[in-house]
Amino acid sequence: MKRLIFFLILFLLINSIFATGIILDSHGRKLYASDRIKVKLNEEASEKINALLQNNEQIDQTGLETLDALNVEYDVTKIILAHRPVNDKVWEQQTGFARWYLFFVPEKTDIEDAIKYYKNNEYVEFANPEYIYYLSVTPDDPYFDDCWGHDNTELNGPGSGQVIGFDSHIEEAWDDDQGYGNPDIIIAIIDSGVDYNHEDLIDNCVPGYDYGDNDDDPMDDSFMDAGHGTCCAGIAAAAVDNGIGISGVAGGCSIMPLKISPYNGAVTQTIINNALTHCGDYGVDIASMSFGFEGQQGSNPSADAAIAYAYDNGVTLLACTQNFNEPYISHPANDEHVIAVGAASPCAERKSPTSCDGQMWWGSSYGVDIQDARDAVDLVAPTILPTTDVIGVSGFTQGDYFMLFAGTSCATPYAAGVAALIKSKNPTLTPAEVRFYLTSTTTDIIDEEPTPGWDRYTGYGMVNADDAVGAVISSPLFPPTNLTVDEANGQFTWDAPSSVDPIGYNVYLDGEQEGNTIDTEWQFTDLINGTTYEAGVVAVYDEGESVMVTIDFVPNIVSAGNEIFTTTALISNYPNPFNPTTTISFSLATESAENTELIIYNLRGQKVKTLVNEKLDIGIHQVVWNGDDKNGKPISSGLYFYKLKSGSLEQTKKMILLK
Repeated sequence: MKRLIFFLILFLLINSIFATGIILDSHGRKLYASDRIKVKLNEEASEKINALLQNNEQIDQTGLETLDALNVEYDVTKIILAHRPVNDKVWEQQTGFARWYLFFVPEKTDIEDAIKYYKNNEYVEFANPEYIYYLSVTPDDPYFDDCWGHDNTELNGPGSGQVIGFDSHIEEAWDDDQGYGNPDIIIAIIDSGVDYNHEDLIDNCVPGYDYGDNDDDPMDDSFMDAGHGTCCAGIAAAAVDNGIGISGVAGGCSIMPLKISPYNGAVTQTIINNALTHCGDYGVDIASMSFGFEGQQGSNPSADAAIAYAYDNGVTLLACTQNFNEPYISHPANDEHVIAVGAASPCAERKSPTSCDGQMWWGSSYGVDIQDARDAVDLVAPTILPTTDVIGVSGFTQGDYFMLFAGTSCATPYAAGVAALIKSKNPTLTPAEVRFYLTSTTTDIIDEEPTPGWDRYTGYGMVNADDAVGAVISSPLFPPTNLTVDEANGQFTWDAPSSVDPIGYNVYLDGEQEGNTIDTEWQFTDLINGTTYEAGVVAVYDEGESVMVTIDFVPNIVSAGNEIFTTTALISNYPNPFNPTTTISFSLATESAENTELIIYNLRGQKVKTLVNEKLDIGIHQVVWNGDDKNGKPISSGLYFYKLKSGSLEQTKKMILLK
C-alpha cells in the first residue's frame, strides 16, 4: 500500500512539475526546491534582518528598500535564517556562514529568473537555488542469508561466479588491537534517521538530531525514505557478537543519527549543511553520506563551507558515487574533502549491470580518469548485504532485517565502518591520515582497466579492513602534505604530517635526490625558466621512509644575477597560517617612477599597517610582519589581506593569523 501511495504522489508531482516548468535532472527528479531561494546578504543587511528575527521566527520584509521591492515583486511570504549557529564564531564571521537566508516564494515562481535579480541587488553577496539531494537508490530483490562482504564464500555470494575470498577481510581486522571498535569513536549516519530502538543498534546509538523537521528525535520514520538510514547504520556499526541479527563493520563504535529527511518533504542543501556543521561541533569522527545531488549547478559556497567546517574539525567524510552507472559522481562525493565510495561486486569487479551478482538494473557510477581528483572515485566497498531495518512494517521489509541492502548506499557505510576501525586504533589521526590508510591498503581490482593500480572505475580498489588497521602503528609513515613551489624563486615548501614529526626529509628533483633537511623547505637552484620539473619529498622516520609525494612546476626565476627580470609578482607569505610572524616576498622586474606599496588590510577592508612605501630596486624583496598594527600593537586572530602596488600592477593575497 505504501508503494502504491508513493507512485500516486510521484505521478501527481510530475504533472505539477511540468505545469510549473520546474527544472528536472536527467533522471526526472526536481533539481531544486520550487518554493524558495537561498540568499547570502552582506553584513549591513544581515545585521538589520537579524535584529528583526530576534523577536520573530520569520519575517516577510527587511526594512531595506531595494531588497523589499524585490520581495514584493516575487511575493516573498517569509524569510528565515538558513543555518544553525556553529561553535567557531571566527570561522562563522570569516566565511559569512551565518548570513545565509531562505526566501520563500509561491510554487510557480521562476526561480532562476528571481536569482538573477537578487544577485544584482546591493545587499546580496550571492544567491542560488535550494538544491535537492536524494538518498542513493536501494535496489529491491530476493534475500540472501549471509554477508559476502565480510567473508566471500561460495555459499553467500549473490549470483554466480564470485571470486572466493574477495572480501574486506574484516574478521582478521577484528583480531587487531582495536577489536570491534572504540565506543568513543562516533560515526554520524547522515540519512533518513535511525531506528535507535532496534535490538542490534540500541546499545550503540548516541543522541543525534533531526534537521529535516528541526527537533531532537532522529527516528527513521520519514514517509518516503523510512528504513534507509537504519540500513546504513547496521552496515556501519550494528552490534557484533551479541547473538542476534547481523554484524556491523565497526560494531564497537557509536552511531549518531543525523536525520536529513523531513517526514514529508525534500532533502535540501541547507538541511545537509546544518547536519555537517553539527558533526564539526559535536565530536563526530566519521560521517557516512549515502545521498547525492546530480551535478553541481555553478558555485555553491554554503555547501563548500559546511563540508570544510566538518573536515577542519576532524571529521572524516565519506559519500556515495551514486548508482547510475555513468561516468560522473555526485555531490558531496565530488568535494575535495570527501572520500568518494563506489560499490564492488563479489566477482572482484565494479558493480555494473553485467557483474555476476545478477542485479542488472544498476551500476556504481565512476568519475574522471585523474588519480586523486576531487571528482574521481577513491575506493569501492561491498554491496548487496544483510542489514538492520526499521522495526515492523515501516521499512524496506515486514521484518526487522533487510537481507538485500544494495547500491552505493550500502558500500558507503561499509567503508565508513572501516574508517572507524582505523580511527579506533589511533584516535589522533586526522581525516587526511585516515584517507591515507584507507586508500593505501586496498585490494587492487583489475577489471575494466587491465593495468594494476588506481583506475577511474574502482579508484584504489576494494577496501581491506585487515591491511588498513594493520598498517596503523604508533609512528605511522605518513608523507608530507600541502606541497608548494614558488615558481618566482624556486622555493619548495611542505607541511609535516600532523600526528607525528618525522626525523627529517629527503628532497628530490625529477627523481634524483637533491639532499636532506630537517626543515620543511628547500631552495632549488640552477633552474631553467620555462622547463617543467617534478619536485618530490619523502618523510624519514626511525622505522623507515614514507612514500614520495610530488608536485610539478615551471620556474620563472627572478634573481639578482645576470638574468633579466621577467616577473613583477606578489609571492605567498610563509608560514601561513602564522603566529607570531610571517615573511612576505615580492619581485620587481622594473623600477617604478612611483613608490612601491605593500599594505595589510583587515576583513572589512580597513588599513591595518603599511609595510612598504618607497622606491625599490629590481629584484626580490622580503618583509617580515609581526602581526601588529600601525601603532605596533598586536592585533587579533583572523583573516587578513596584503596588497602589493607597483606601477600599474596591483596584486592581493590573503593570510590567517592564529593565536
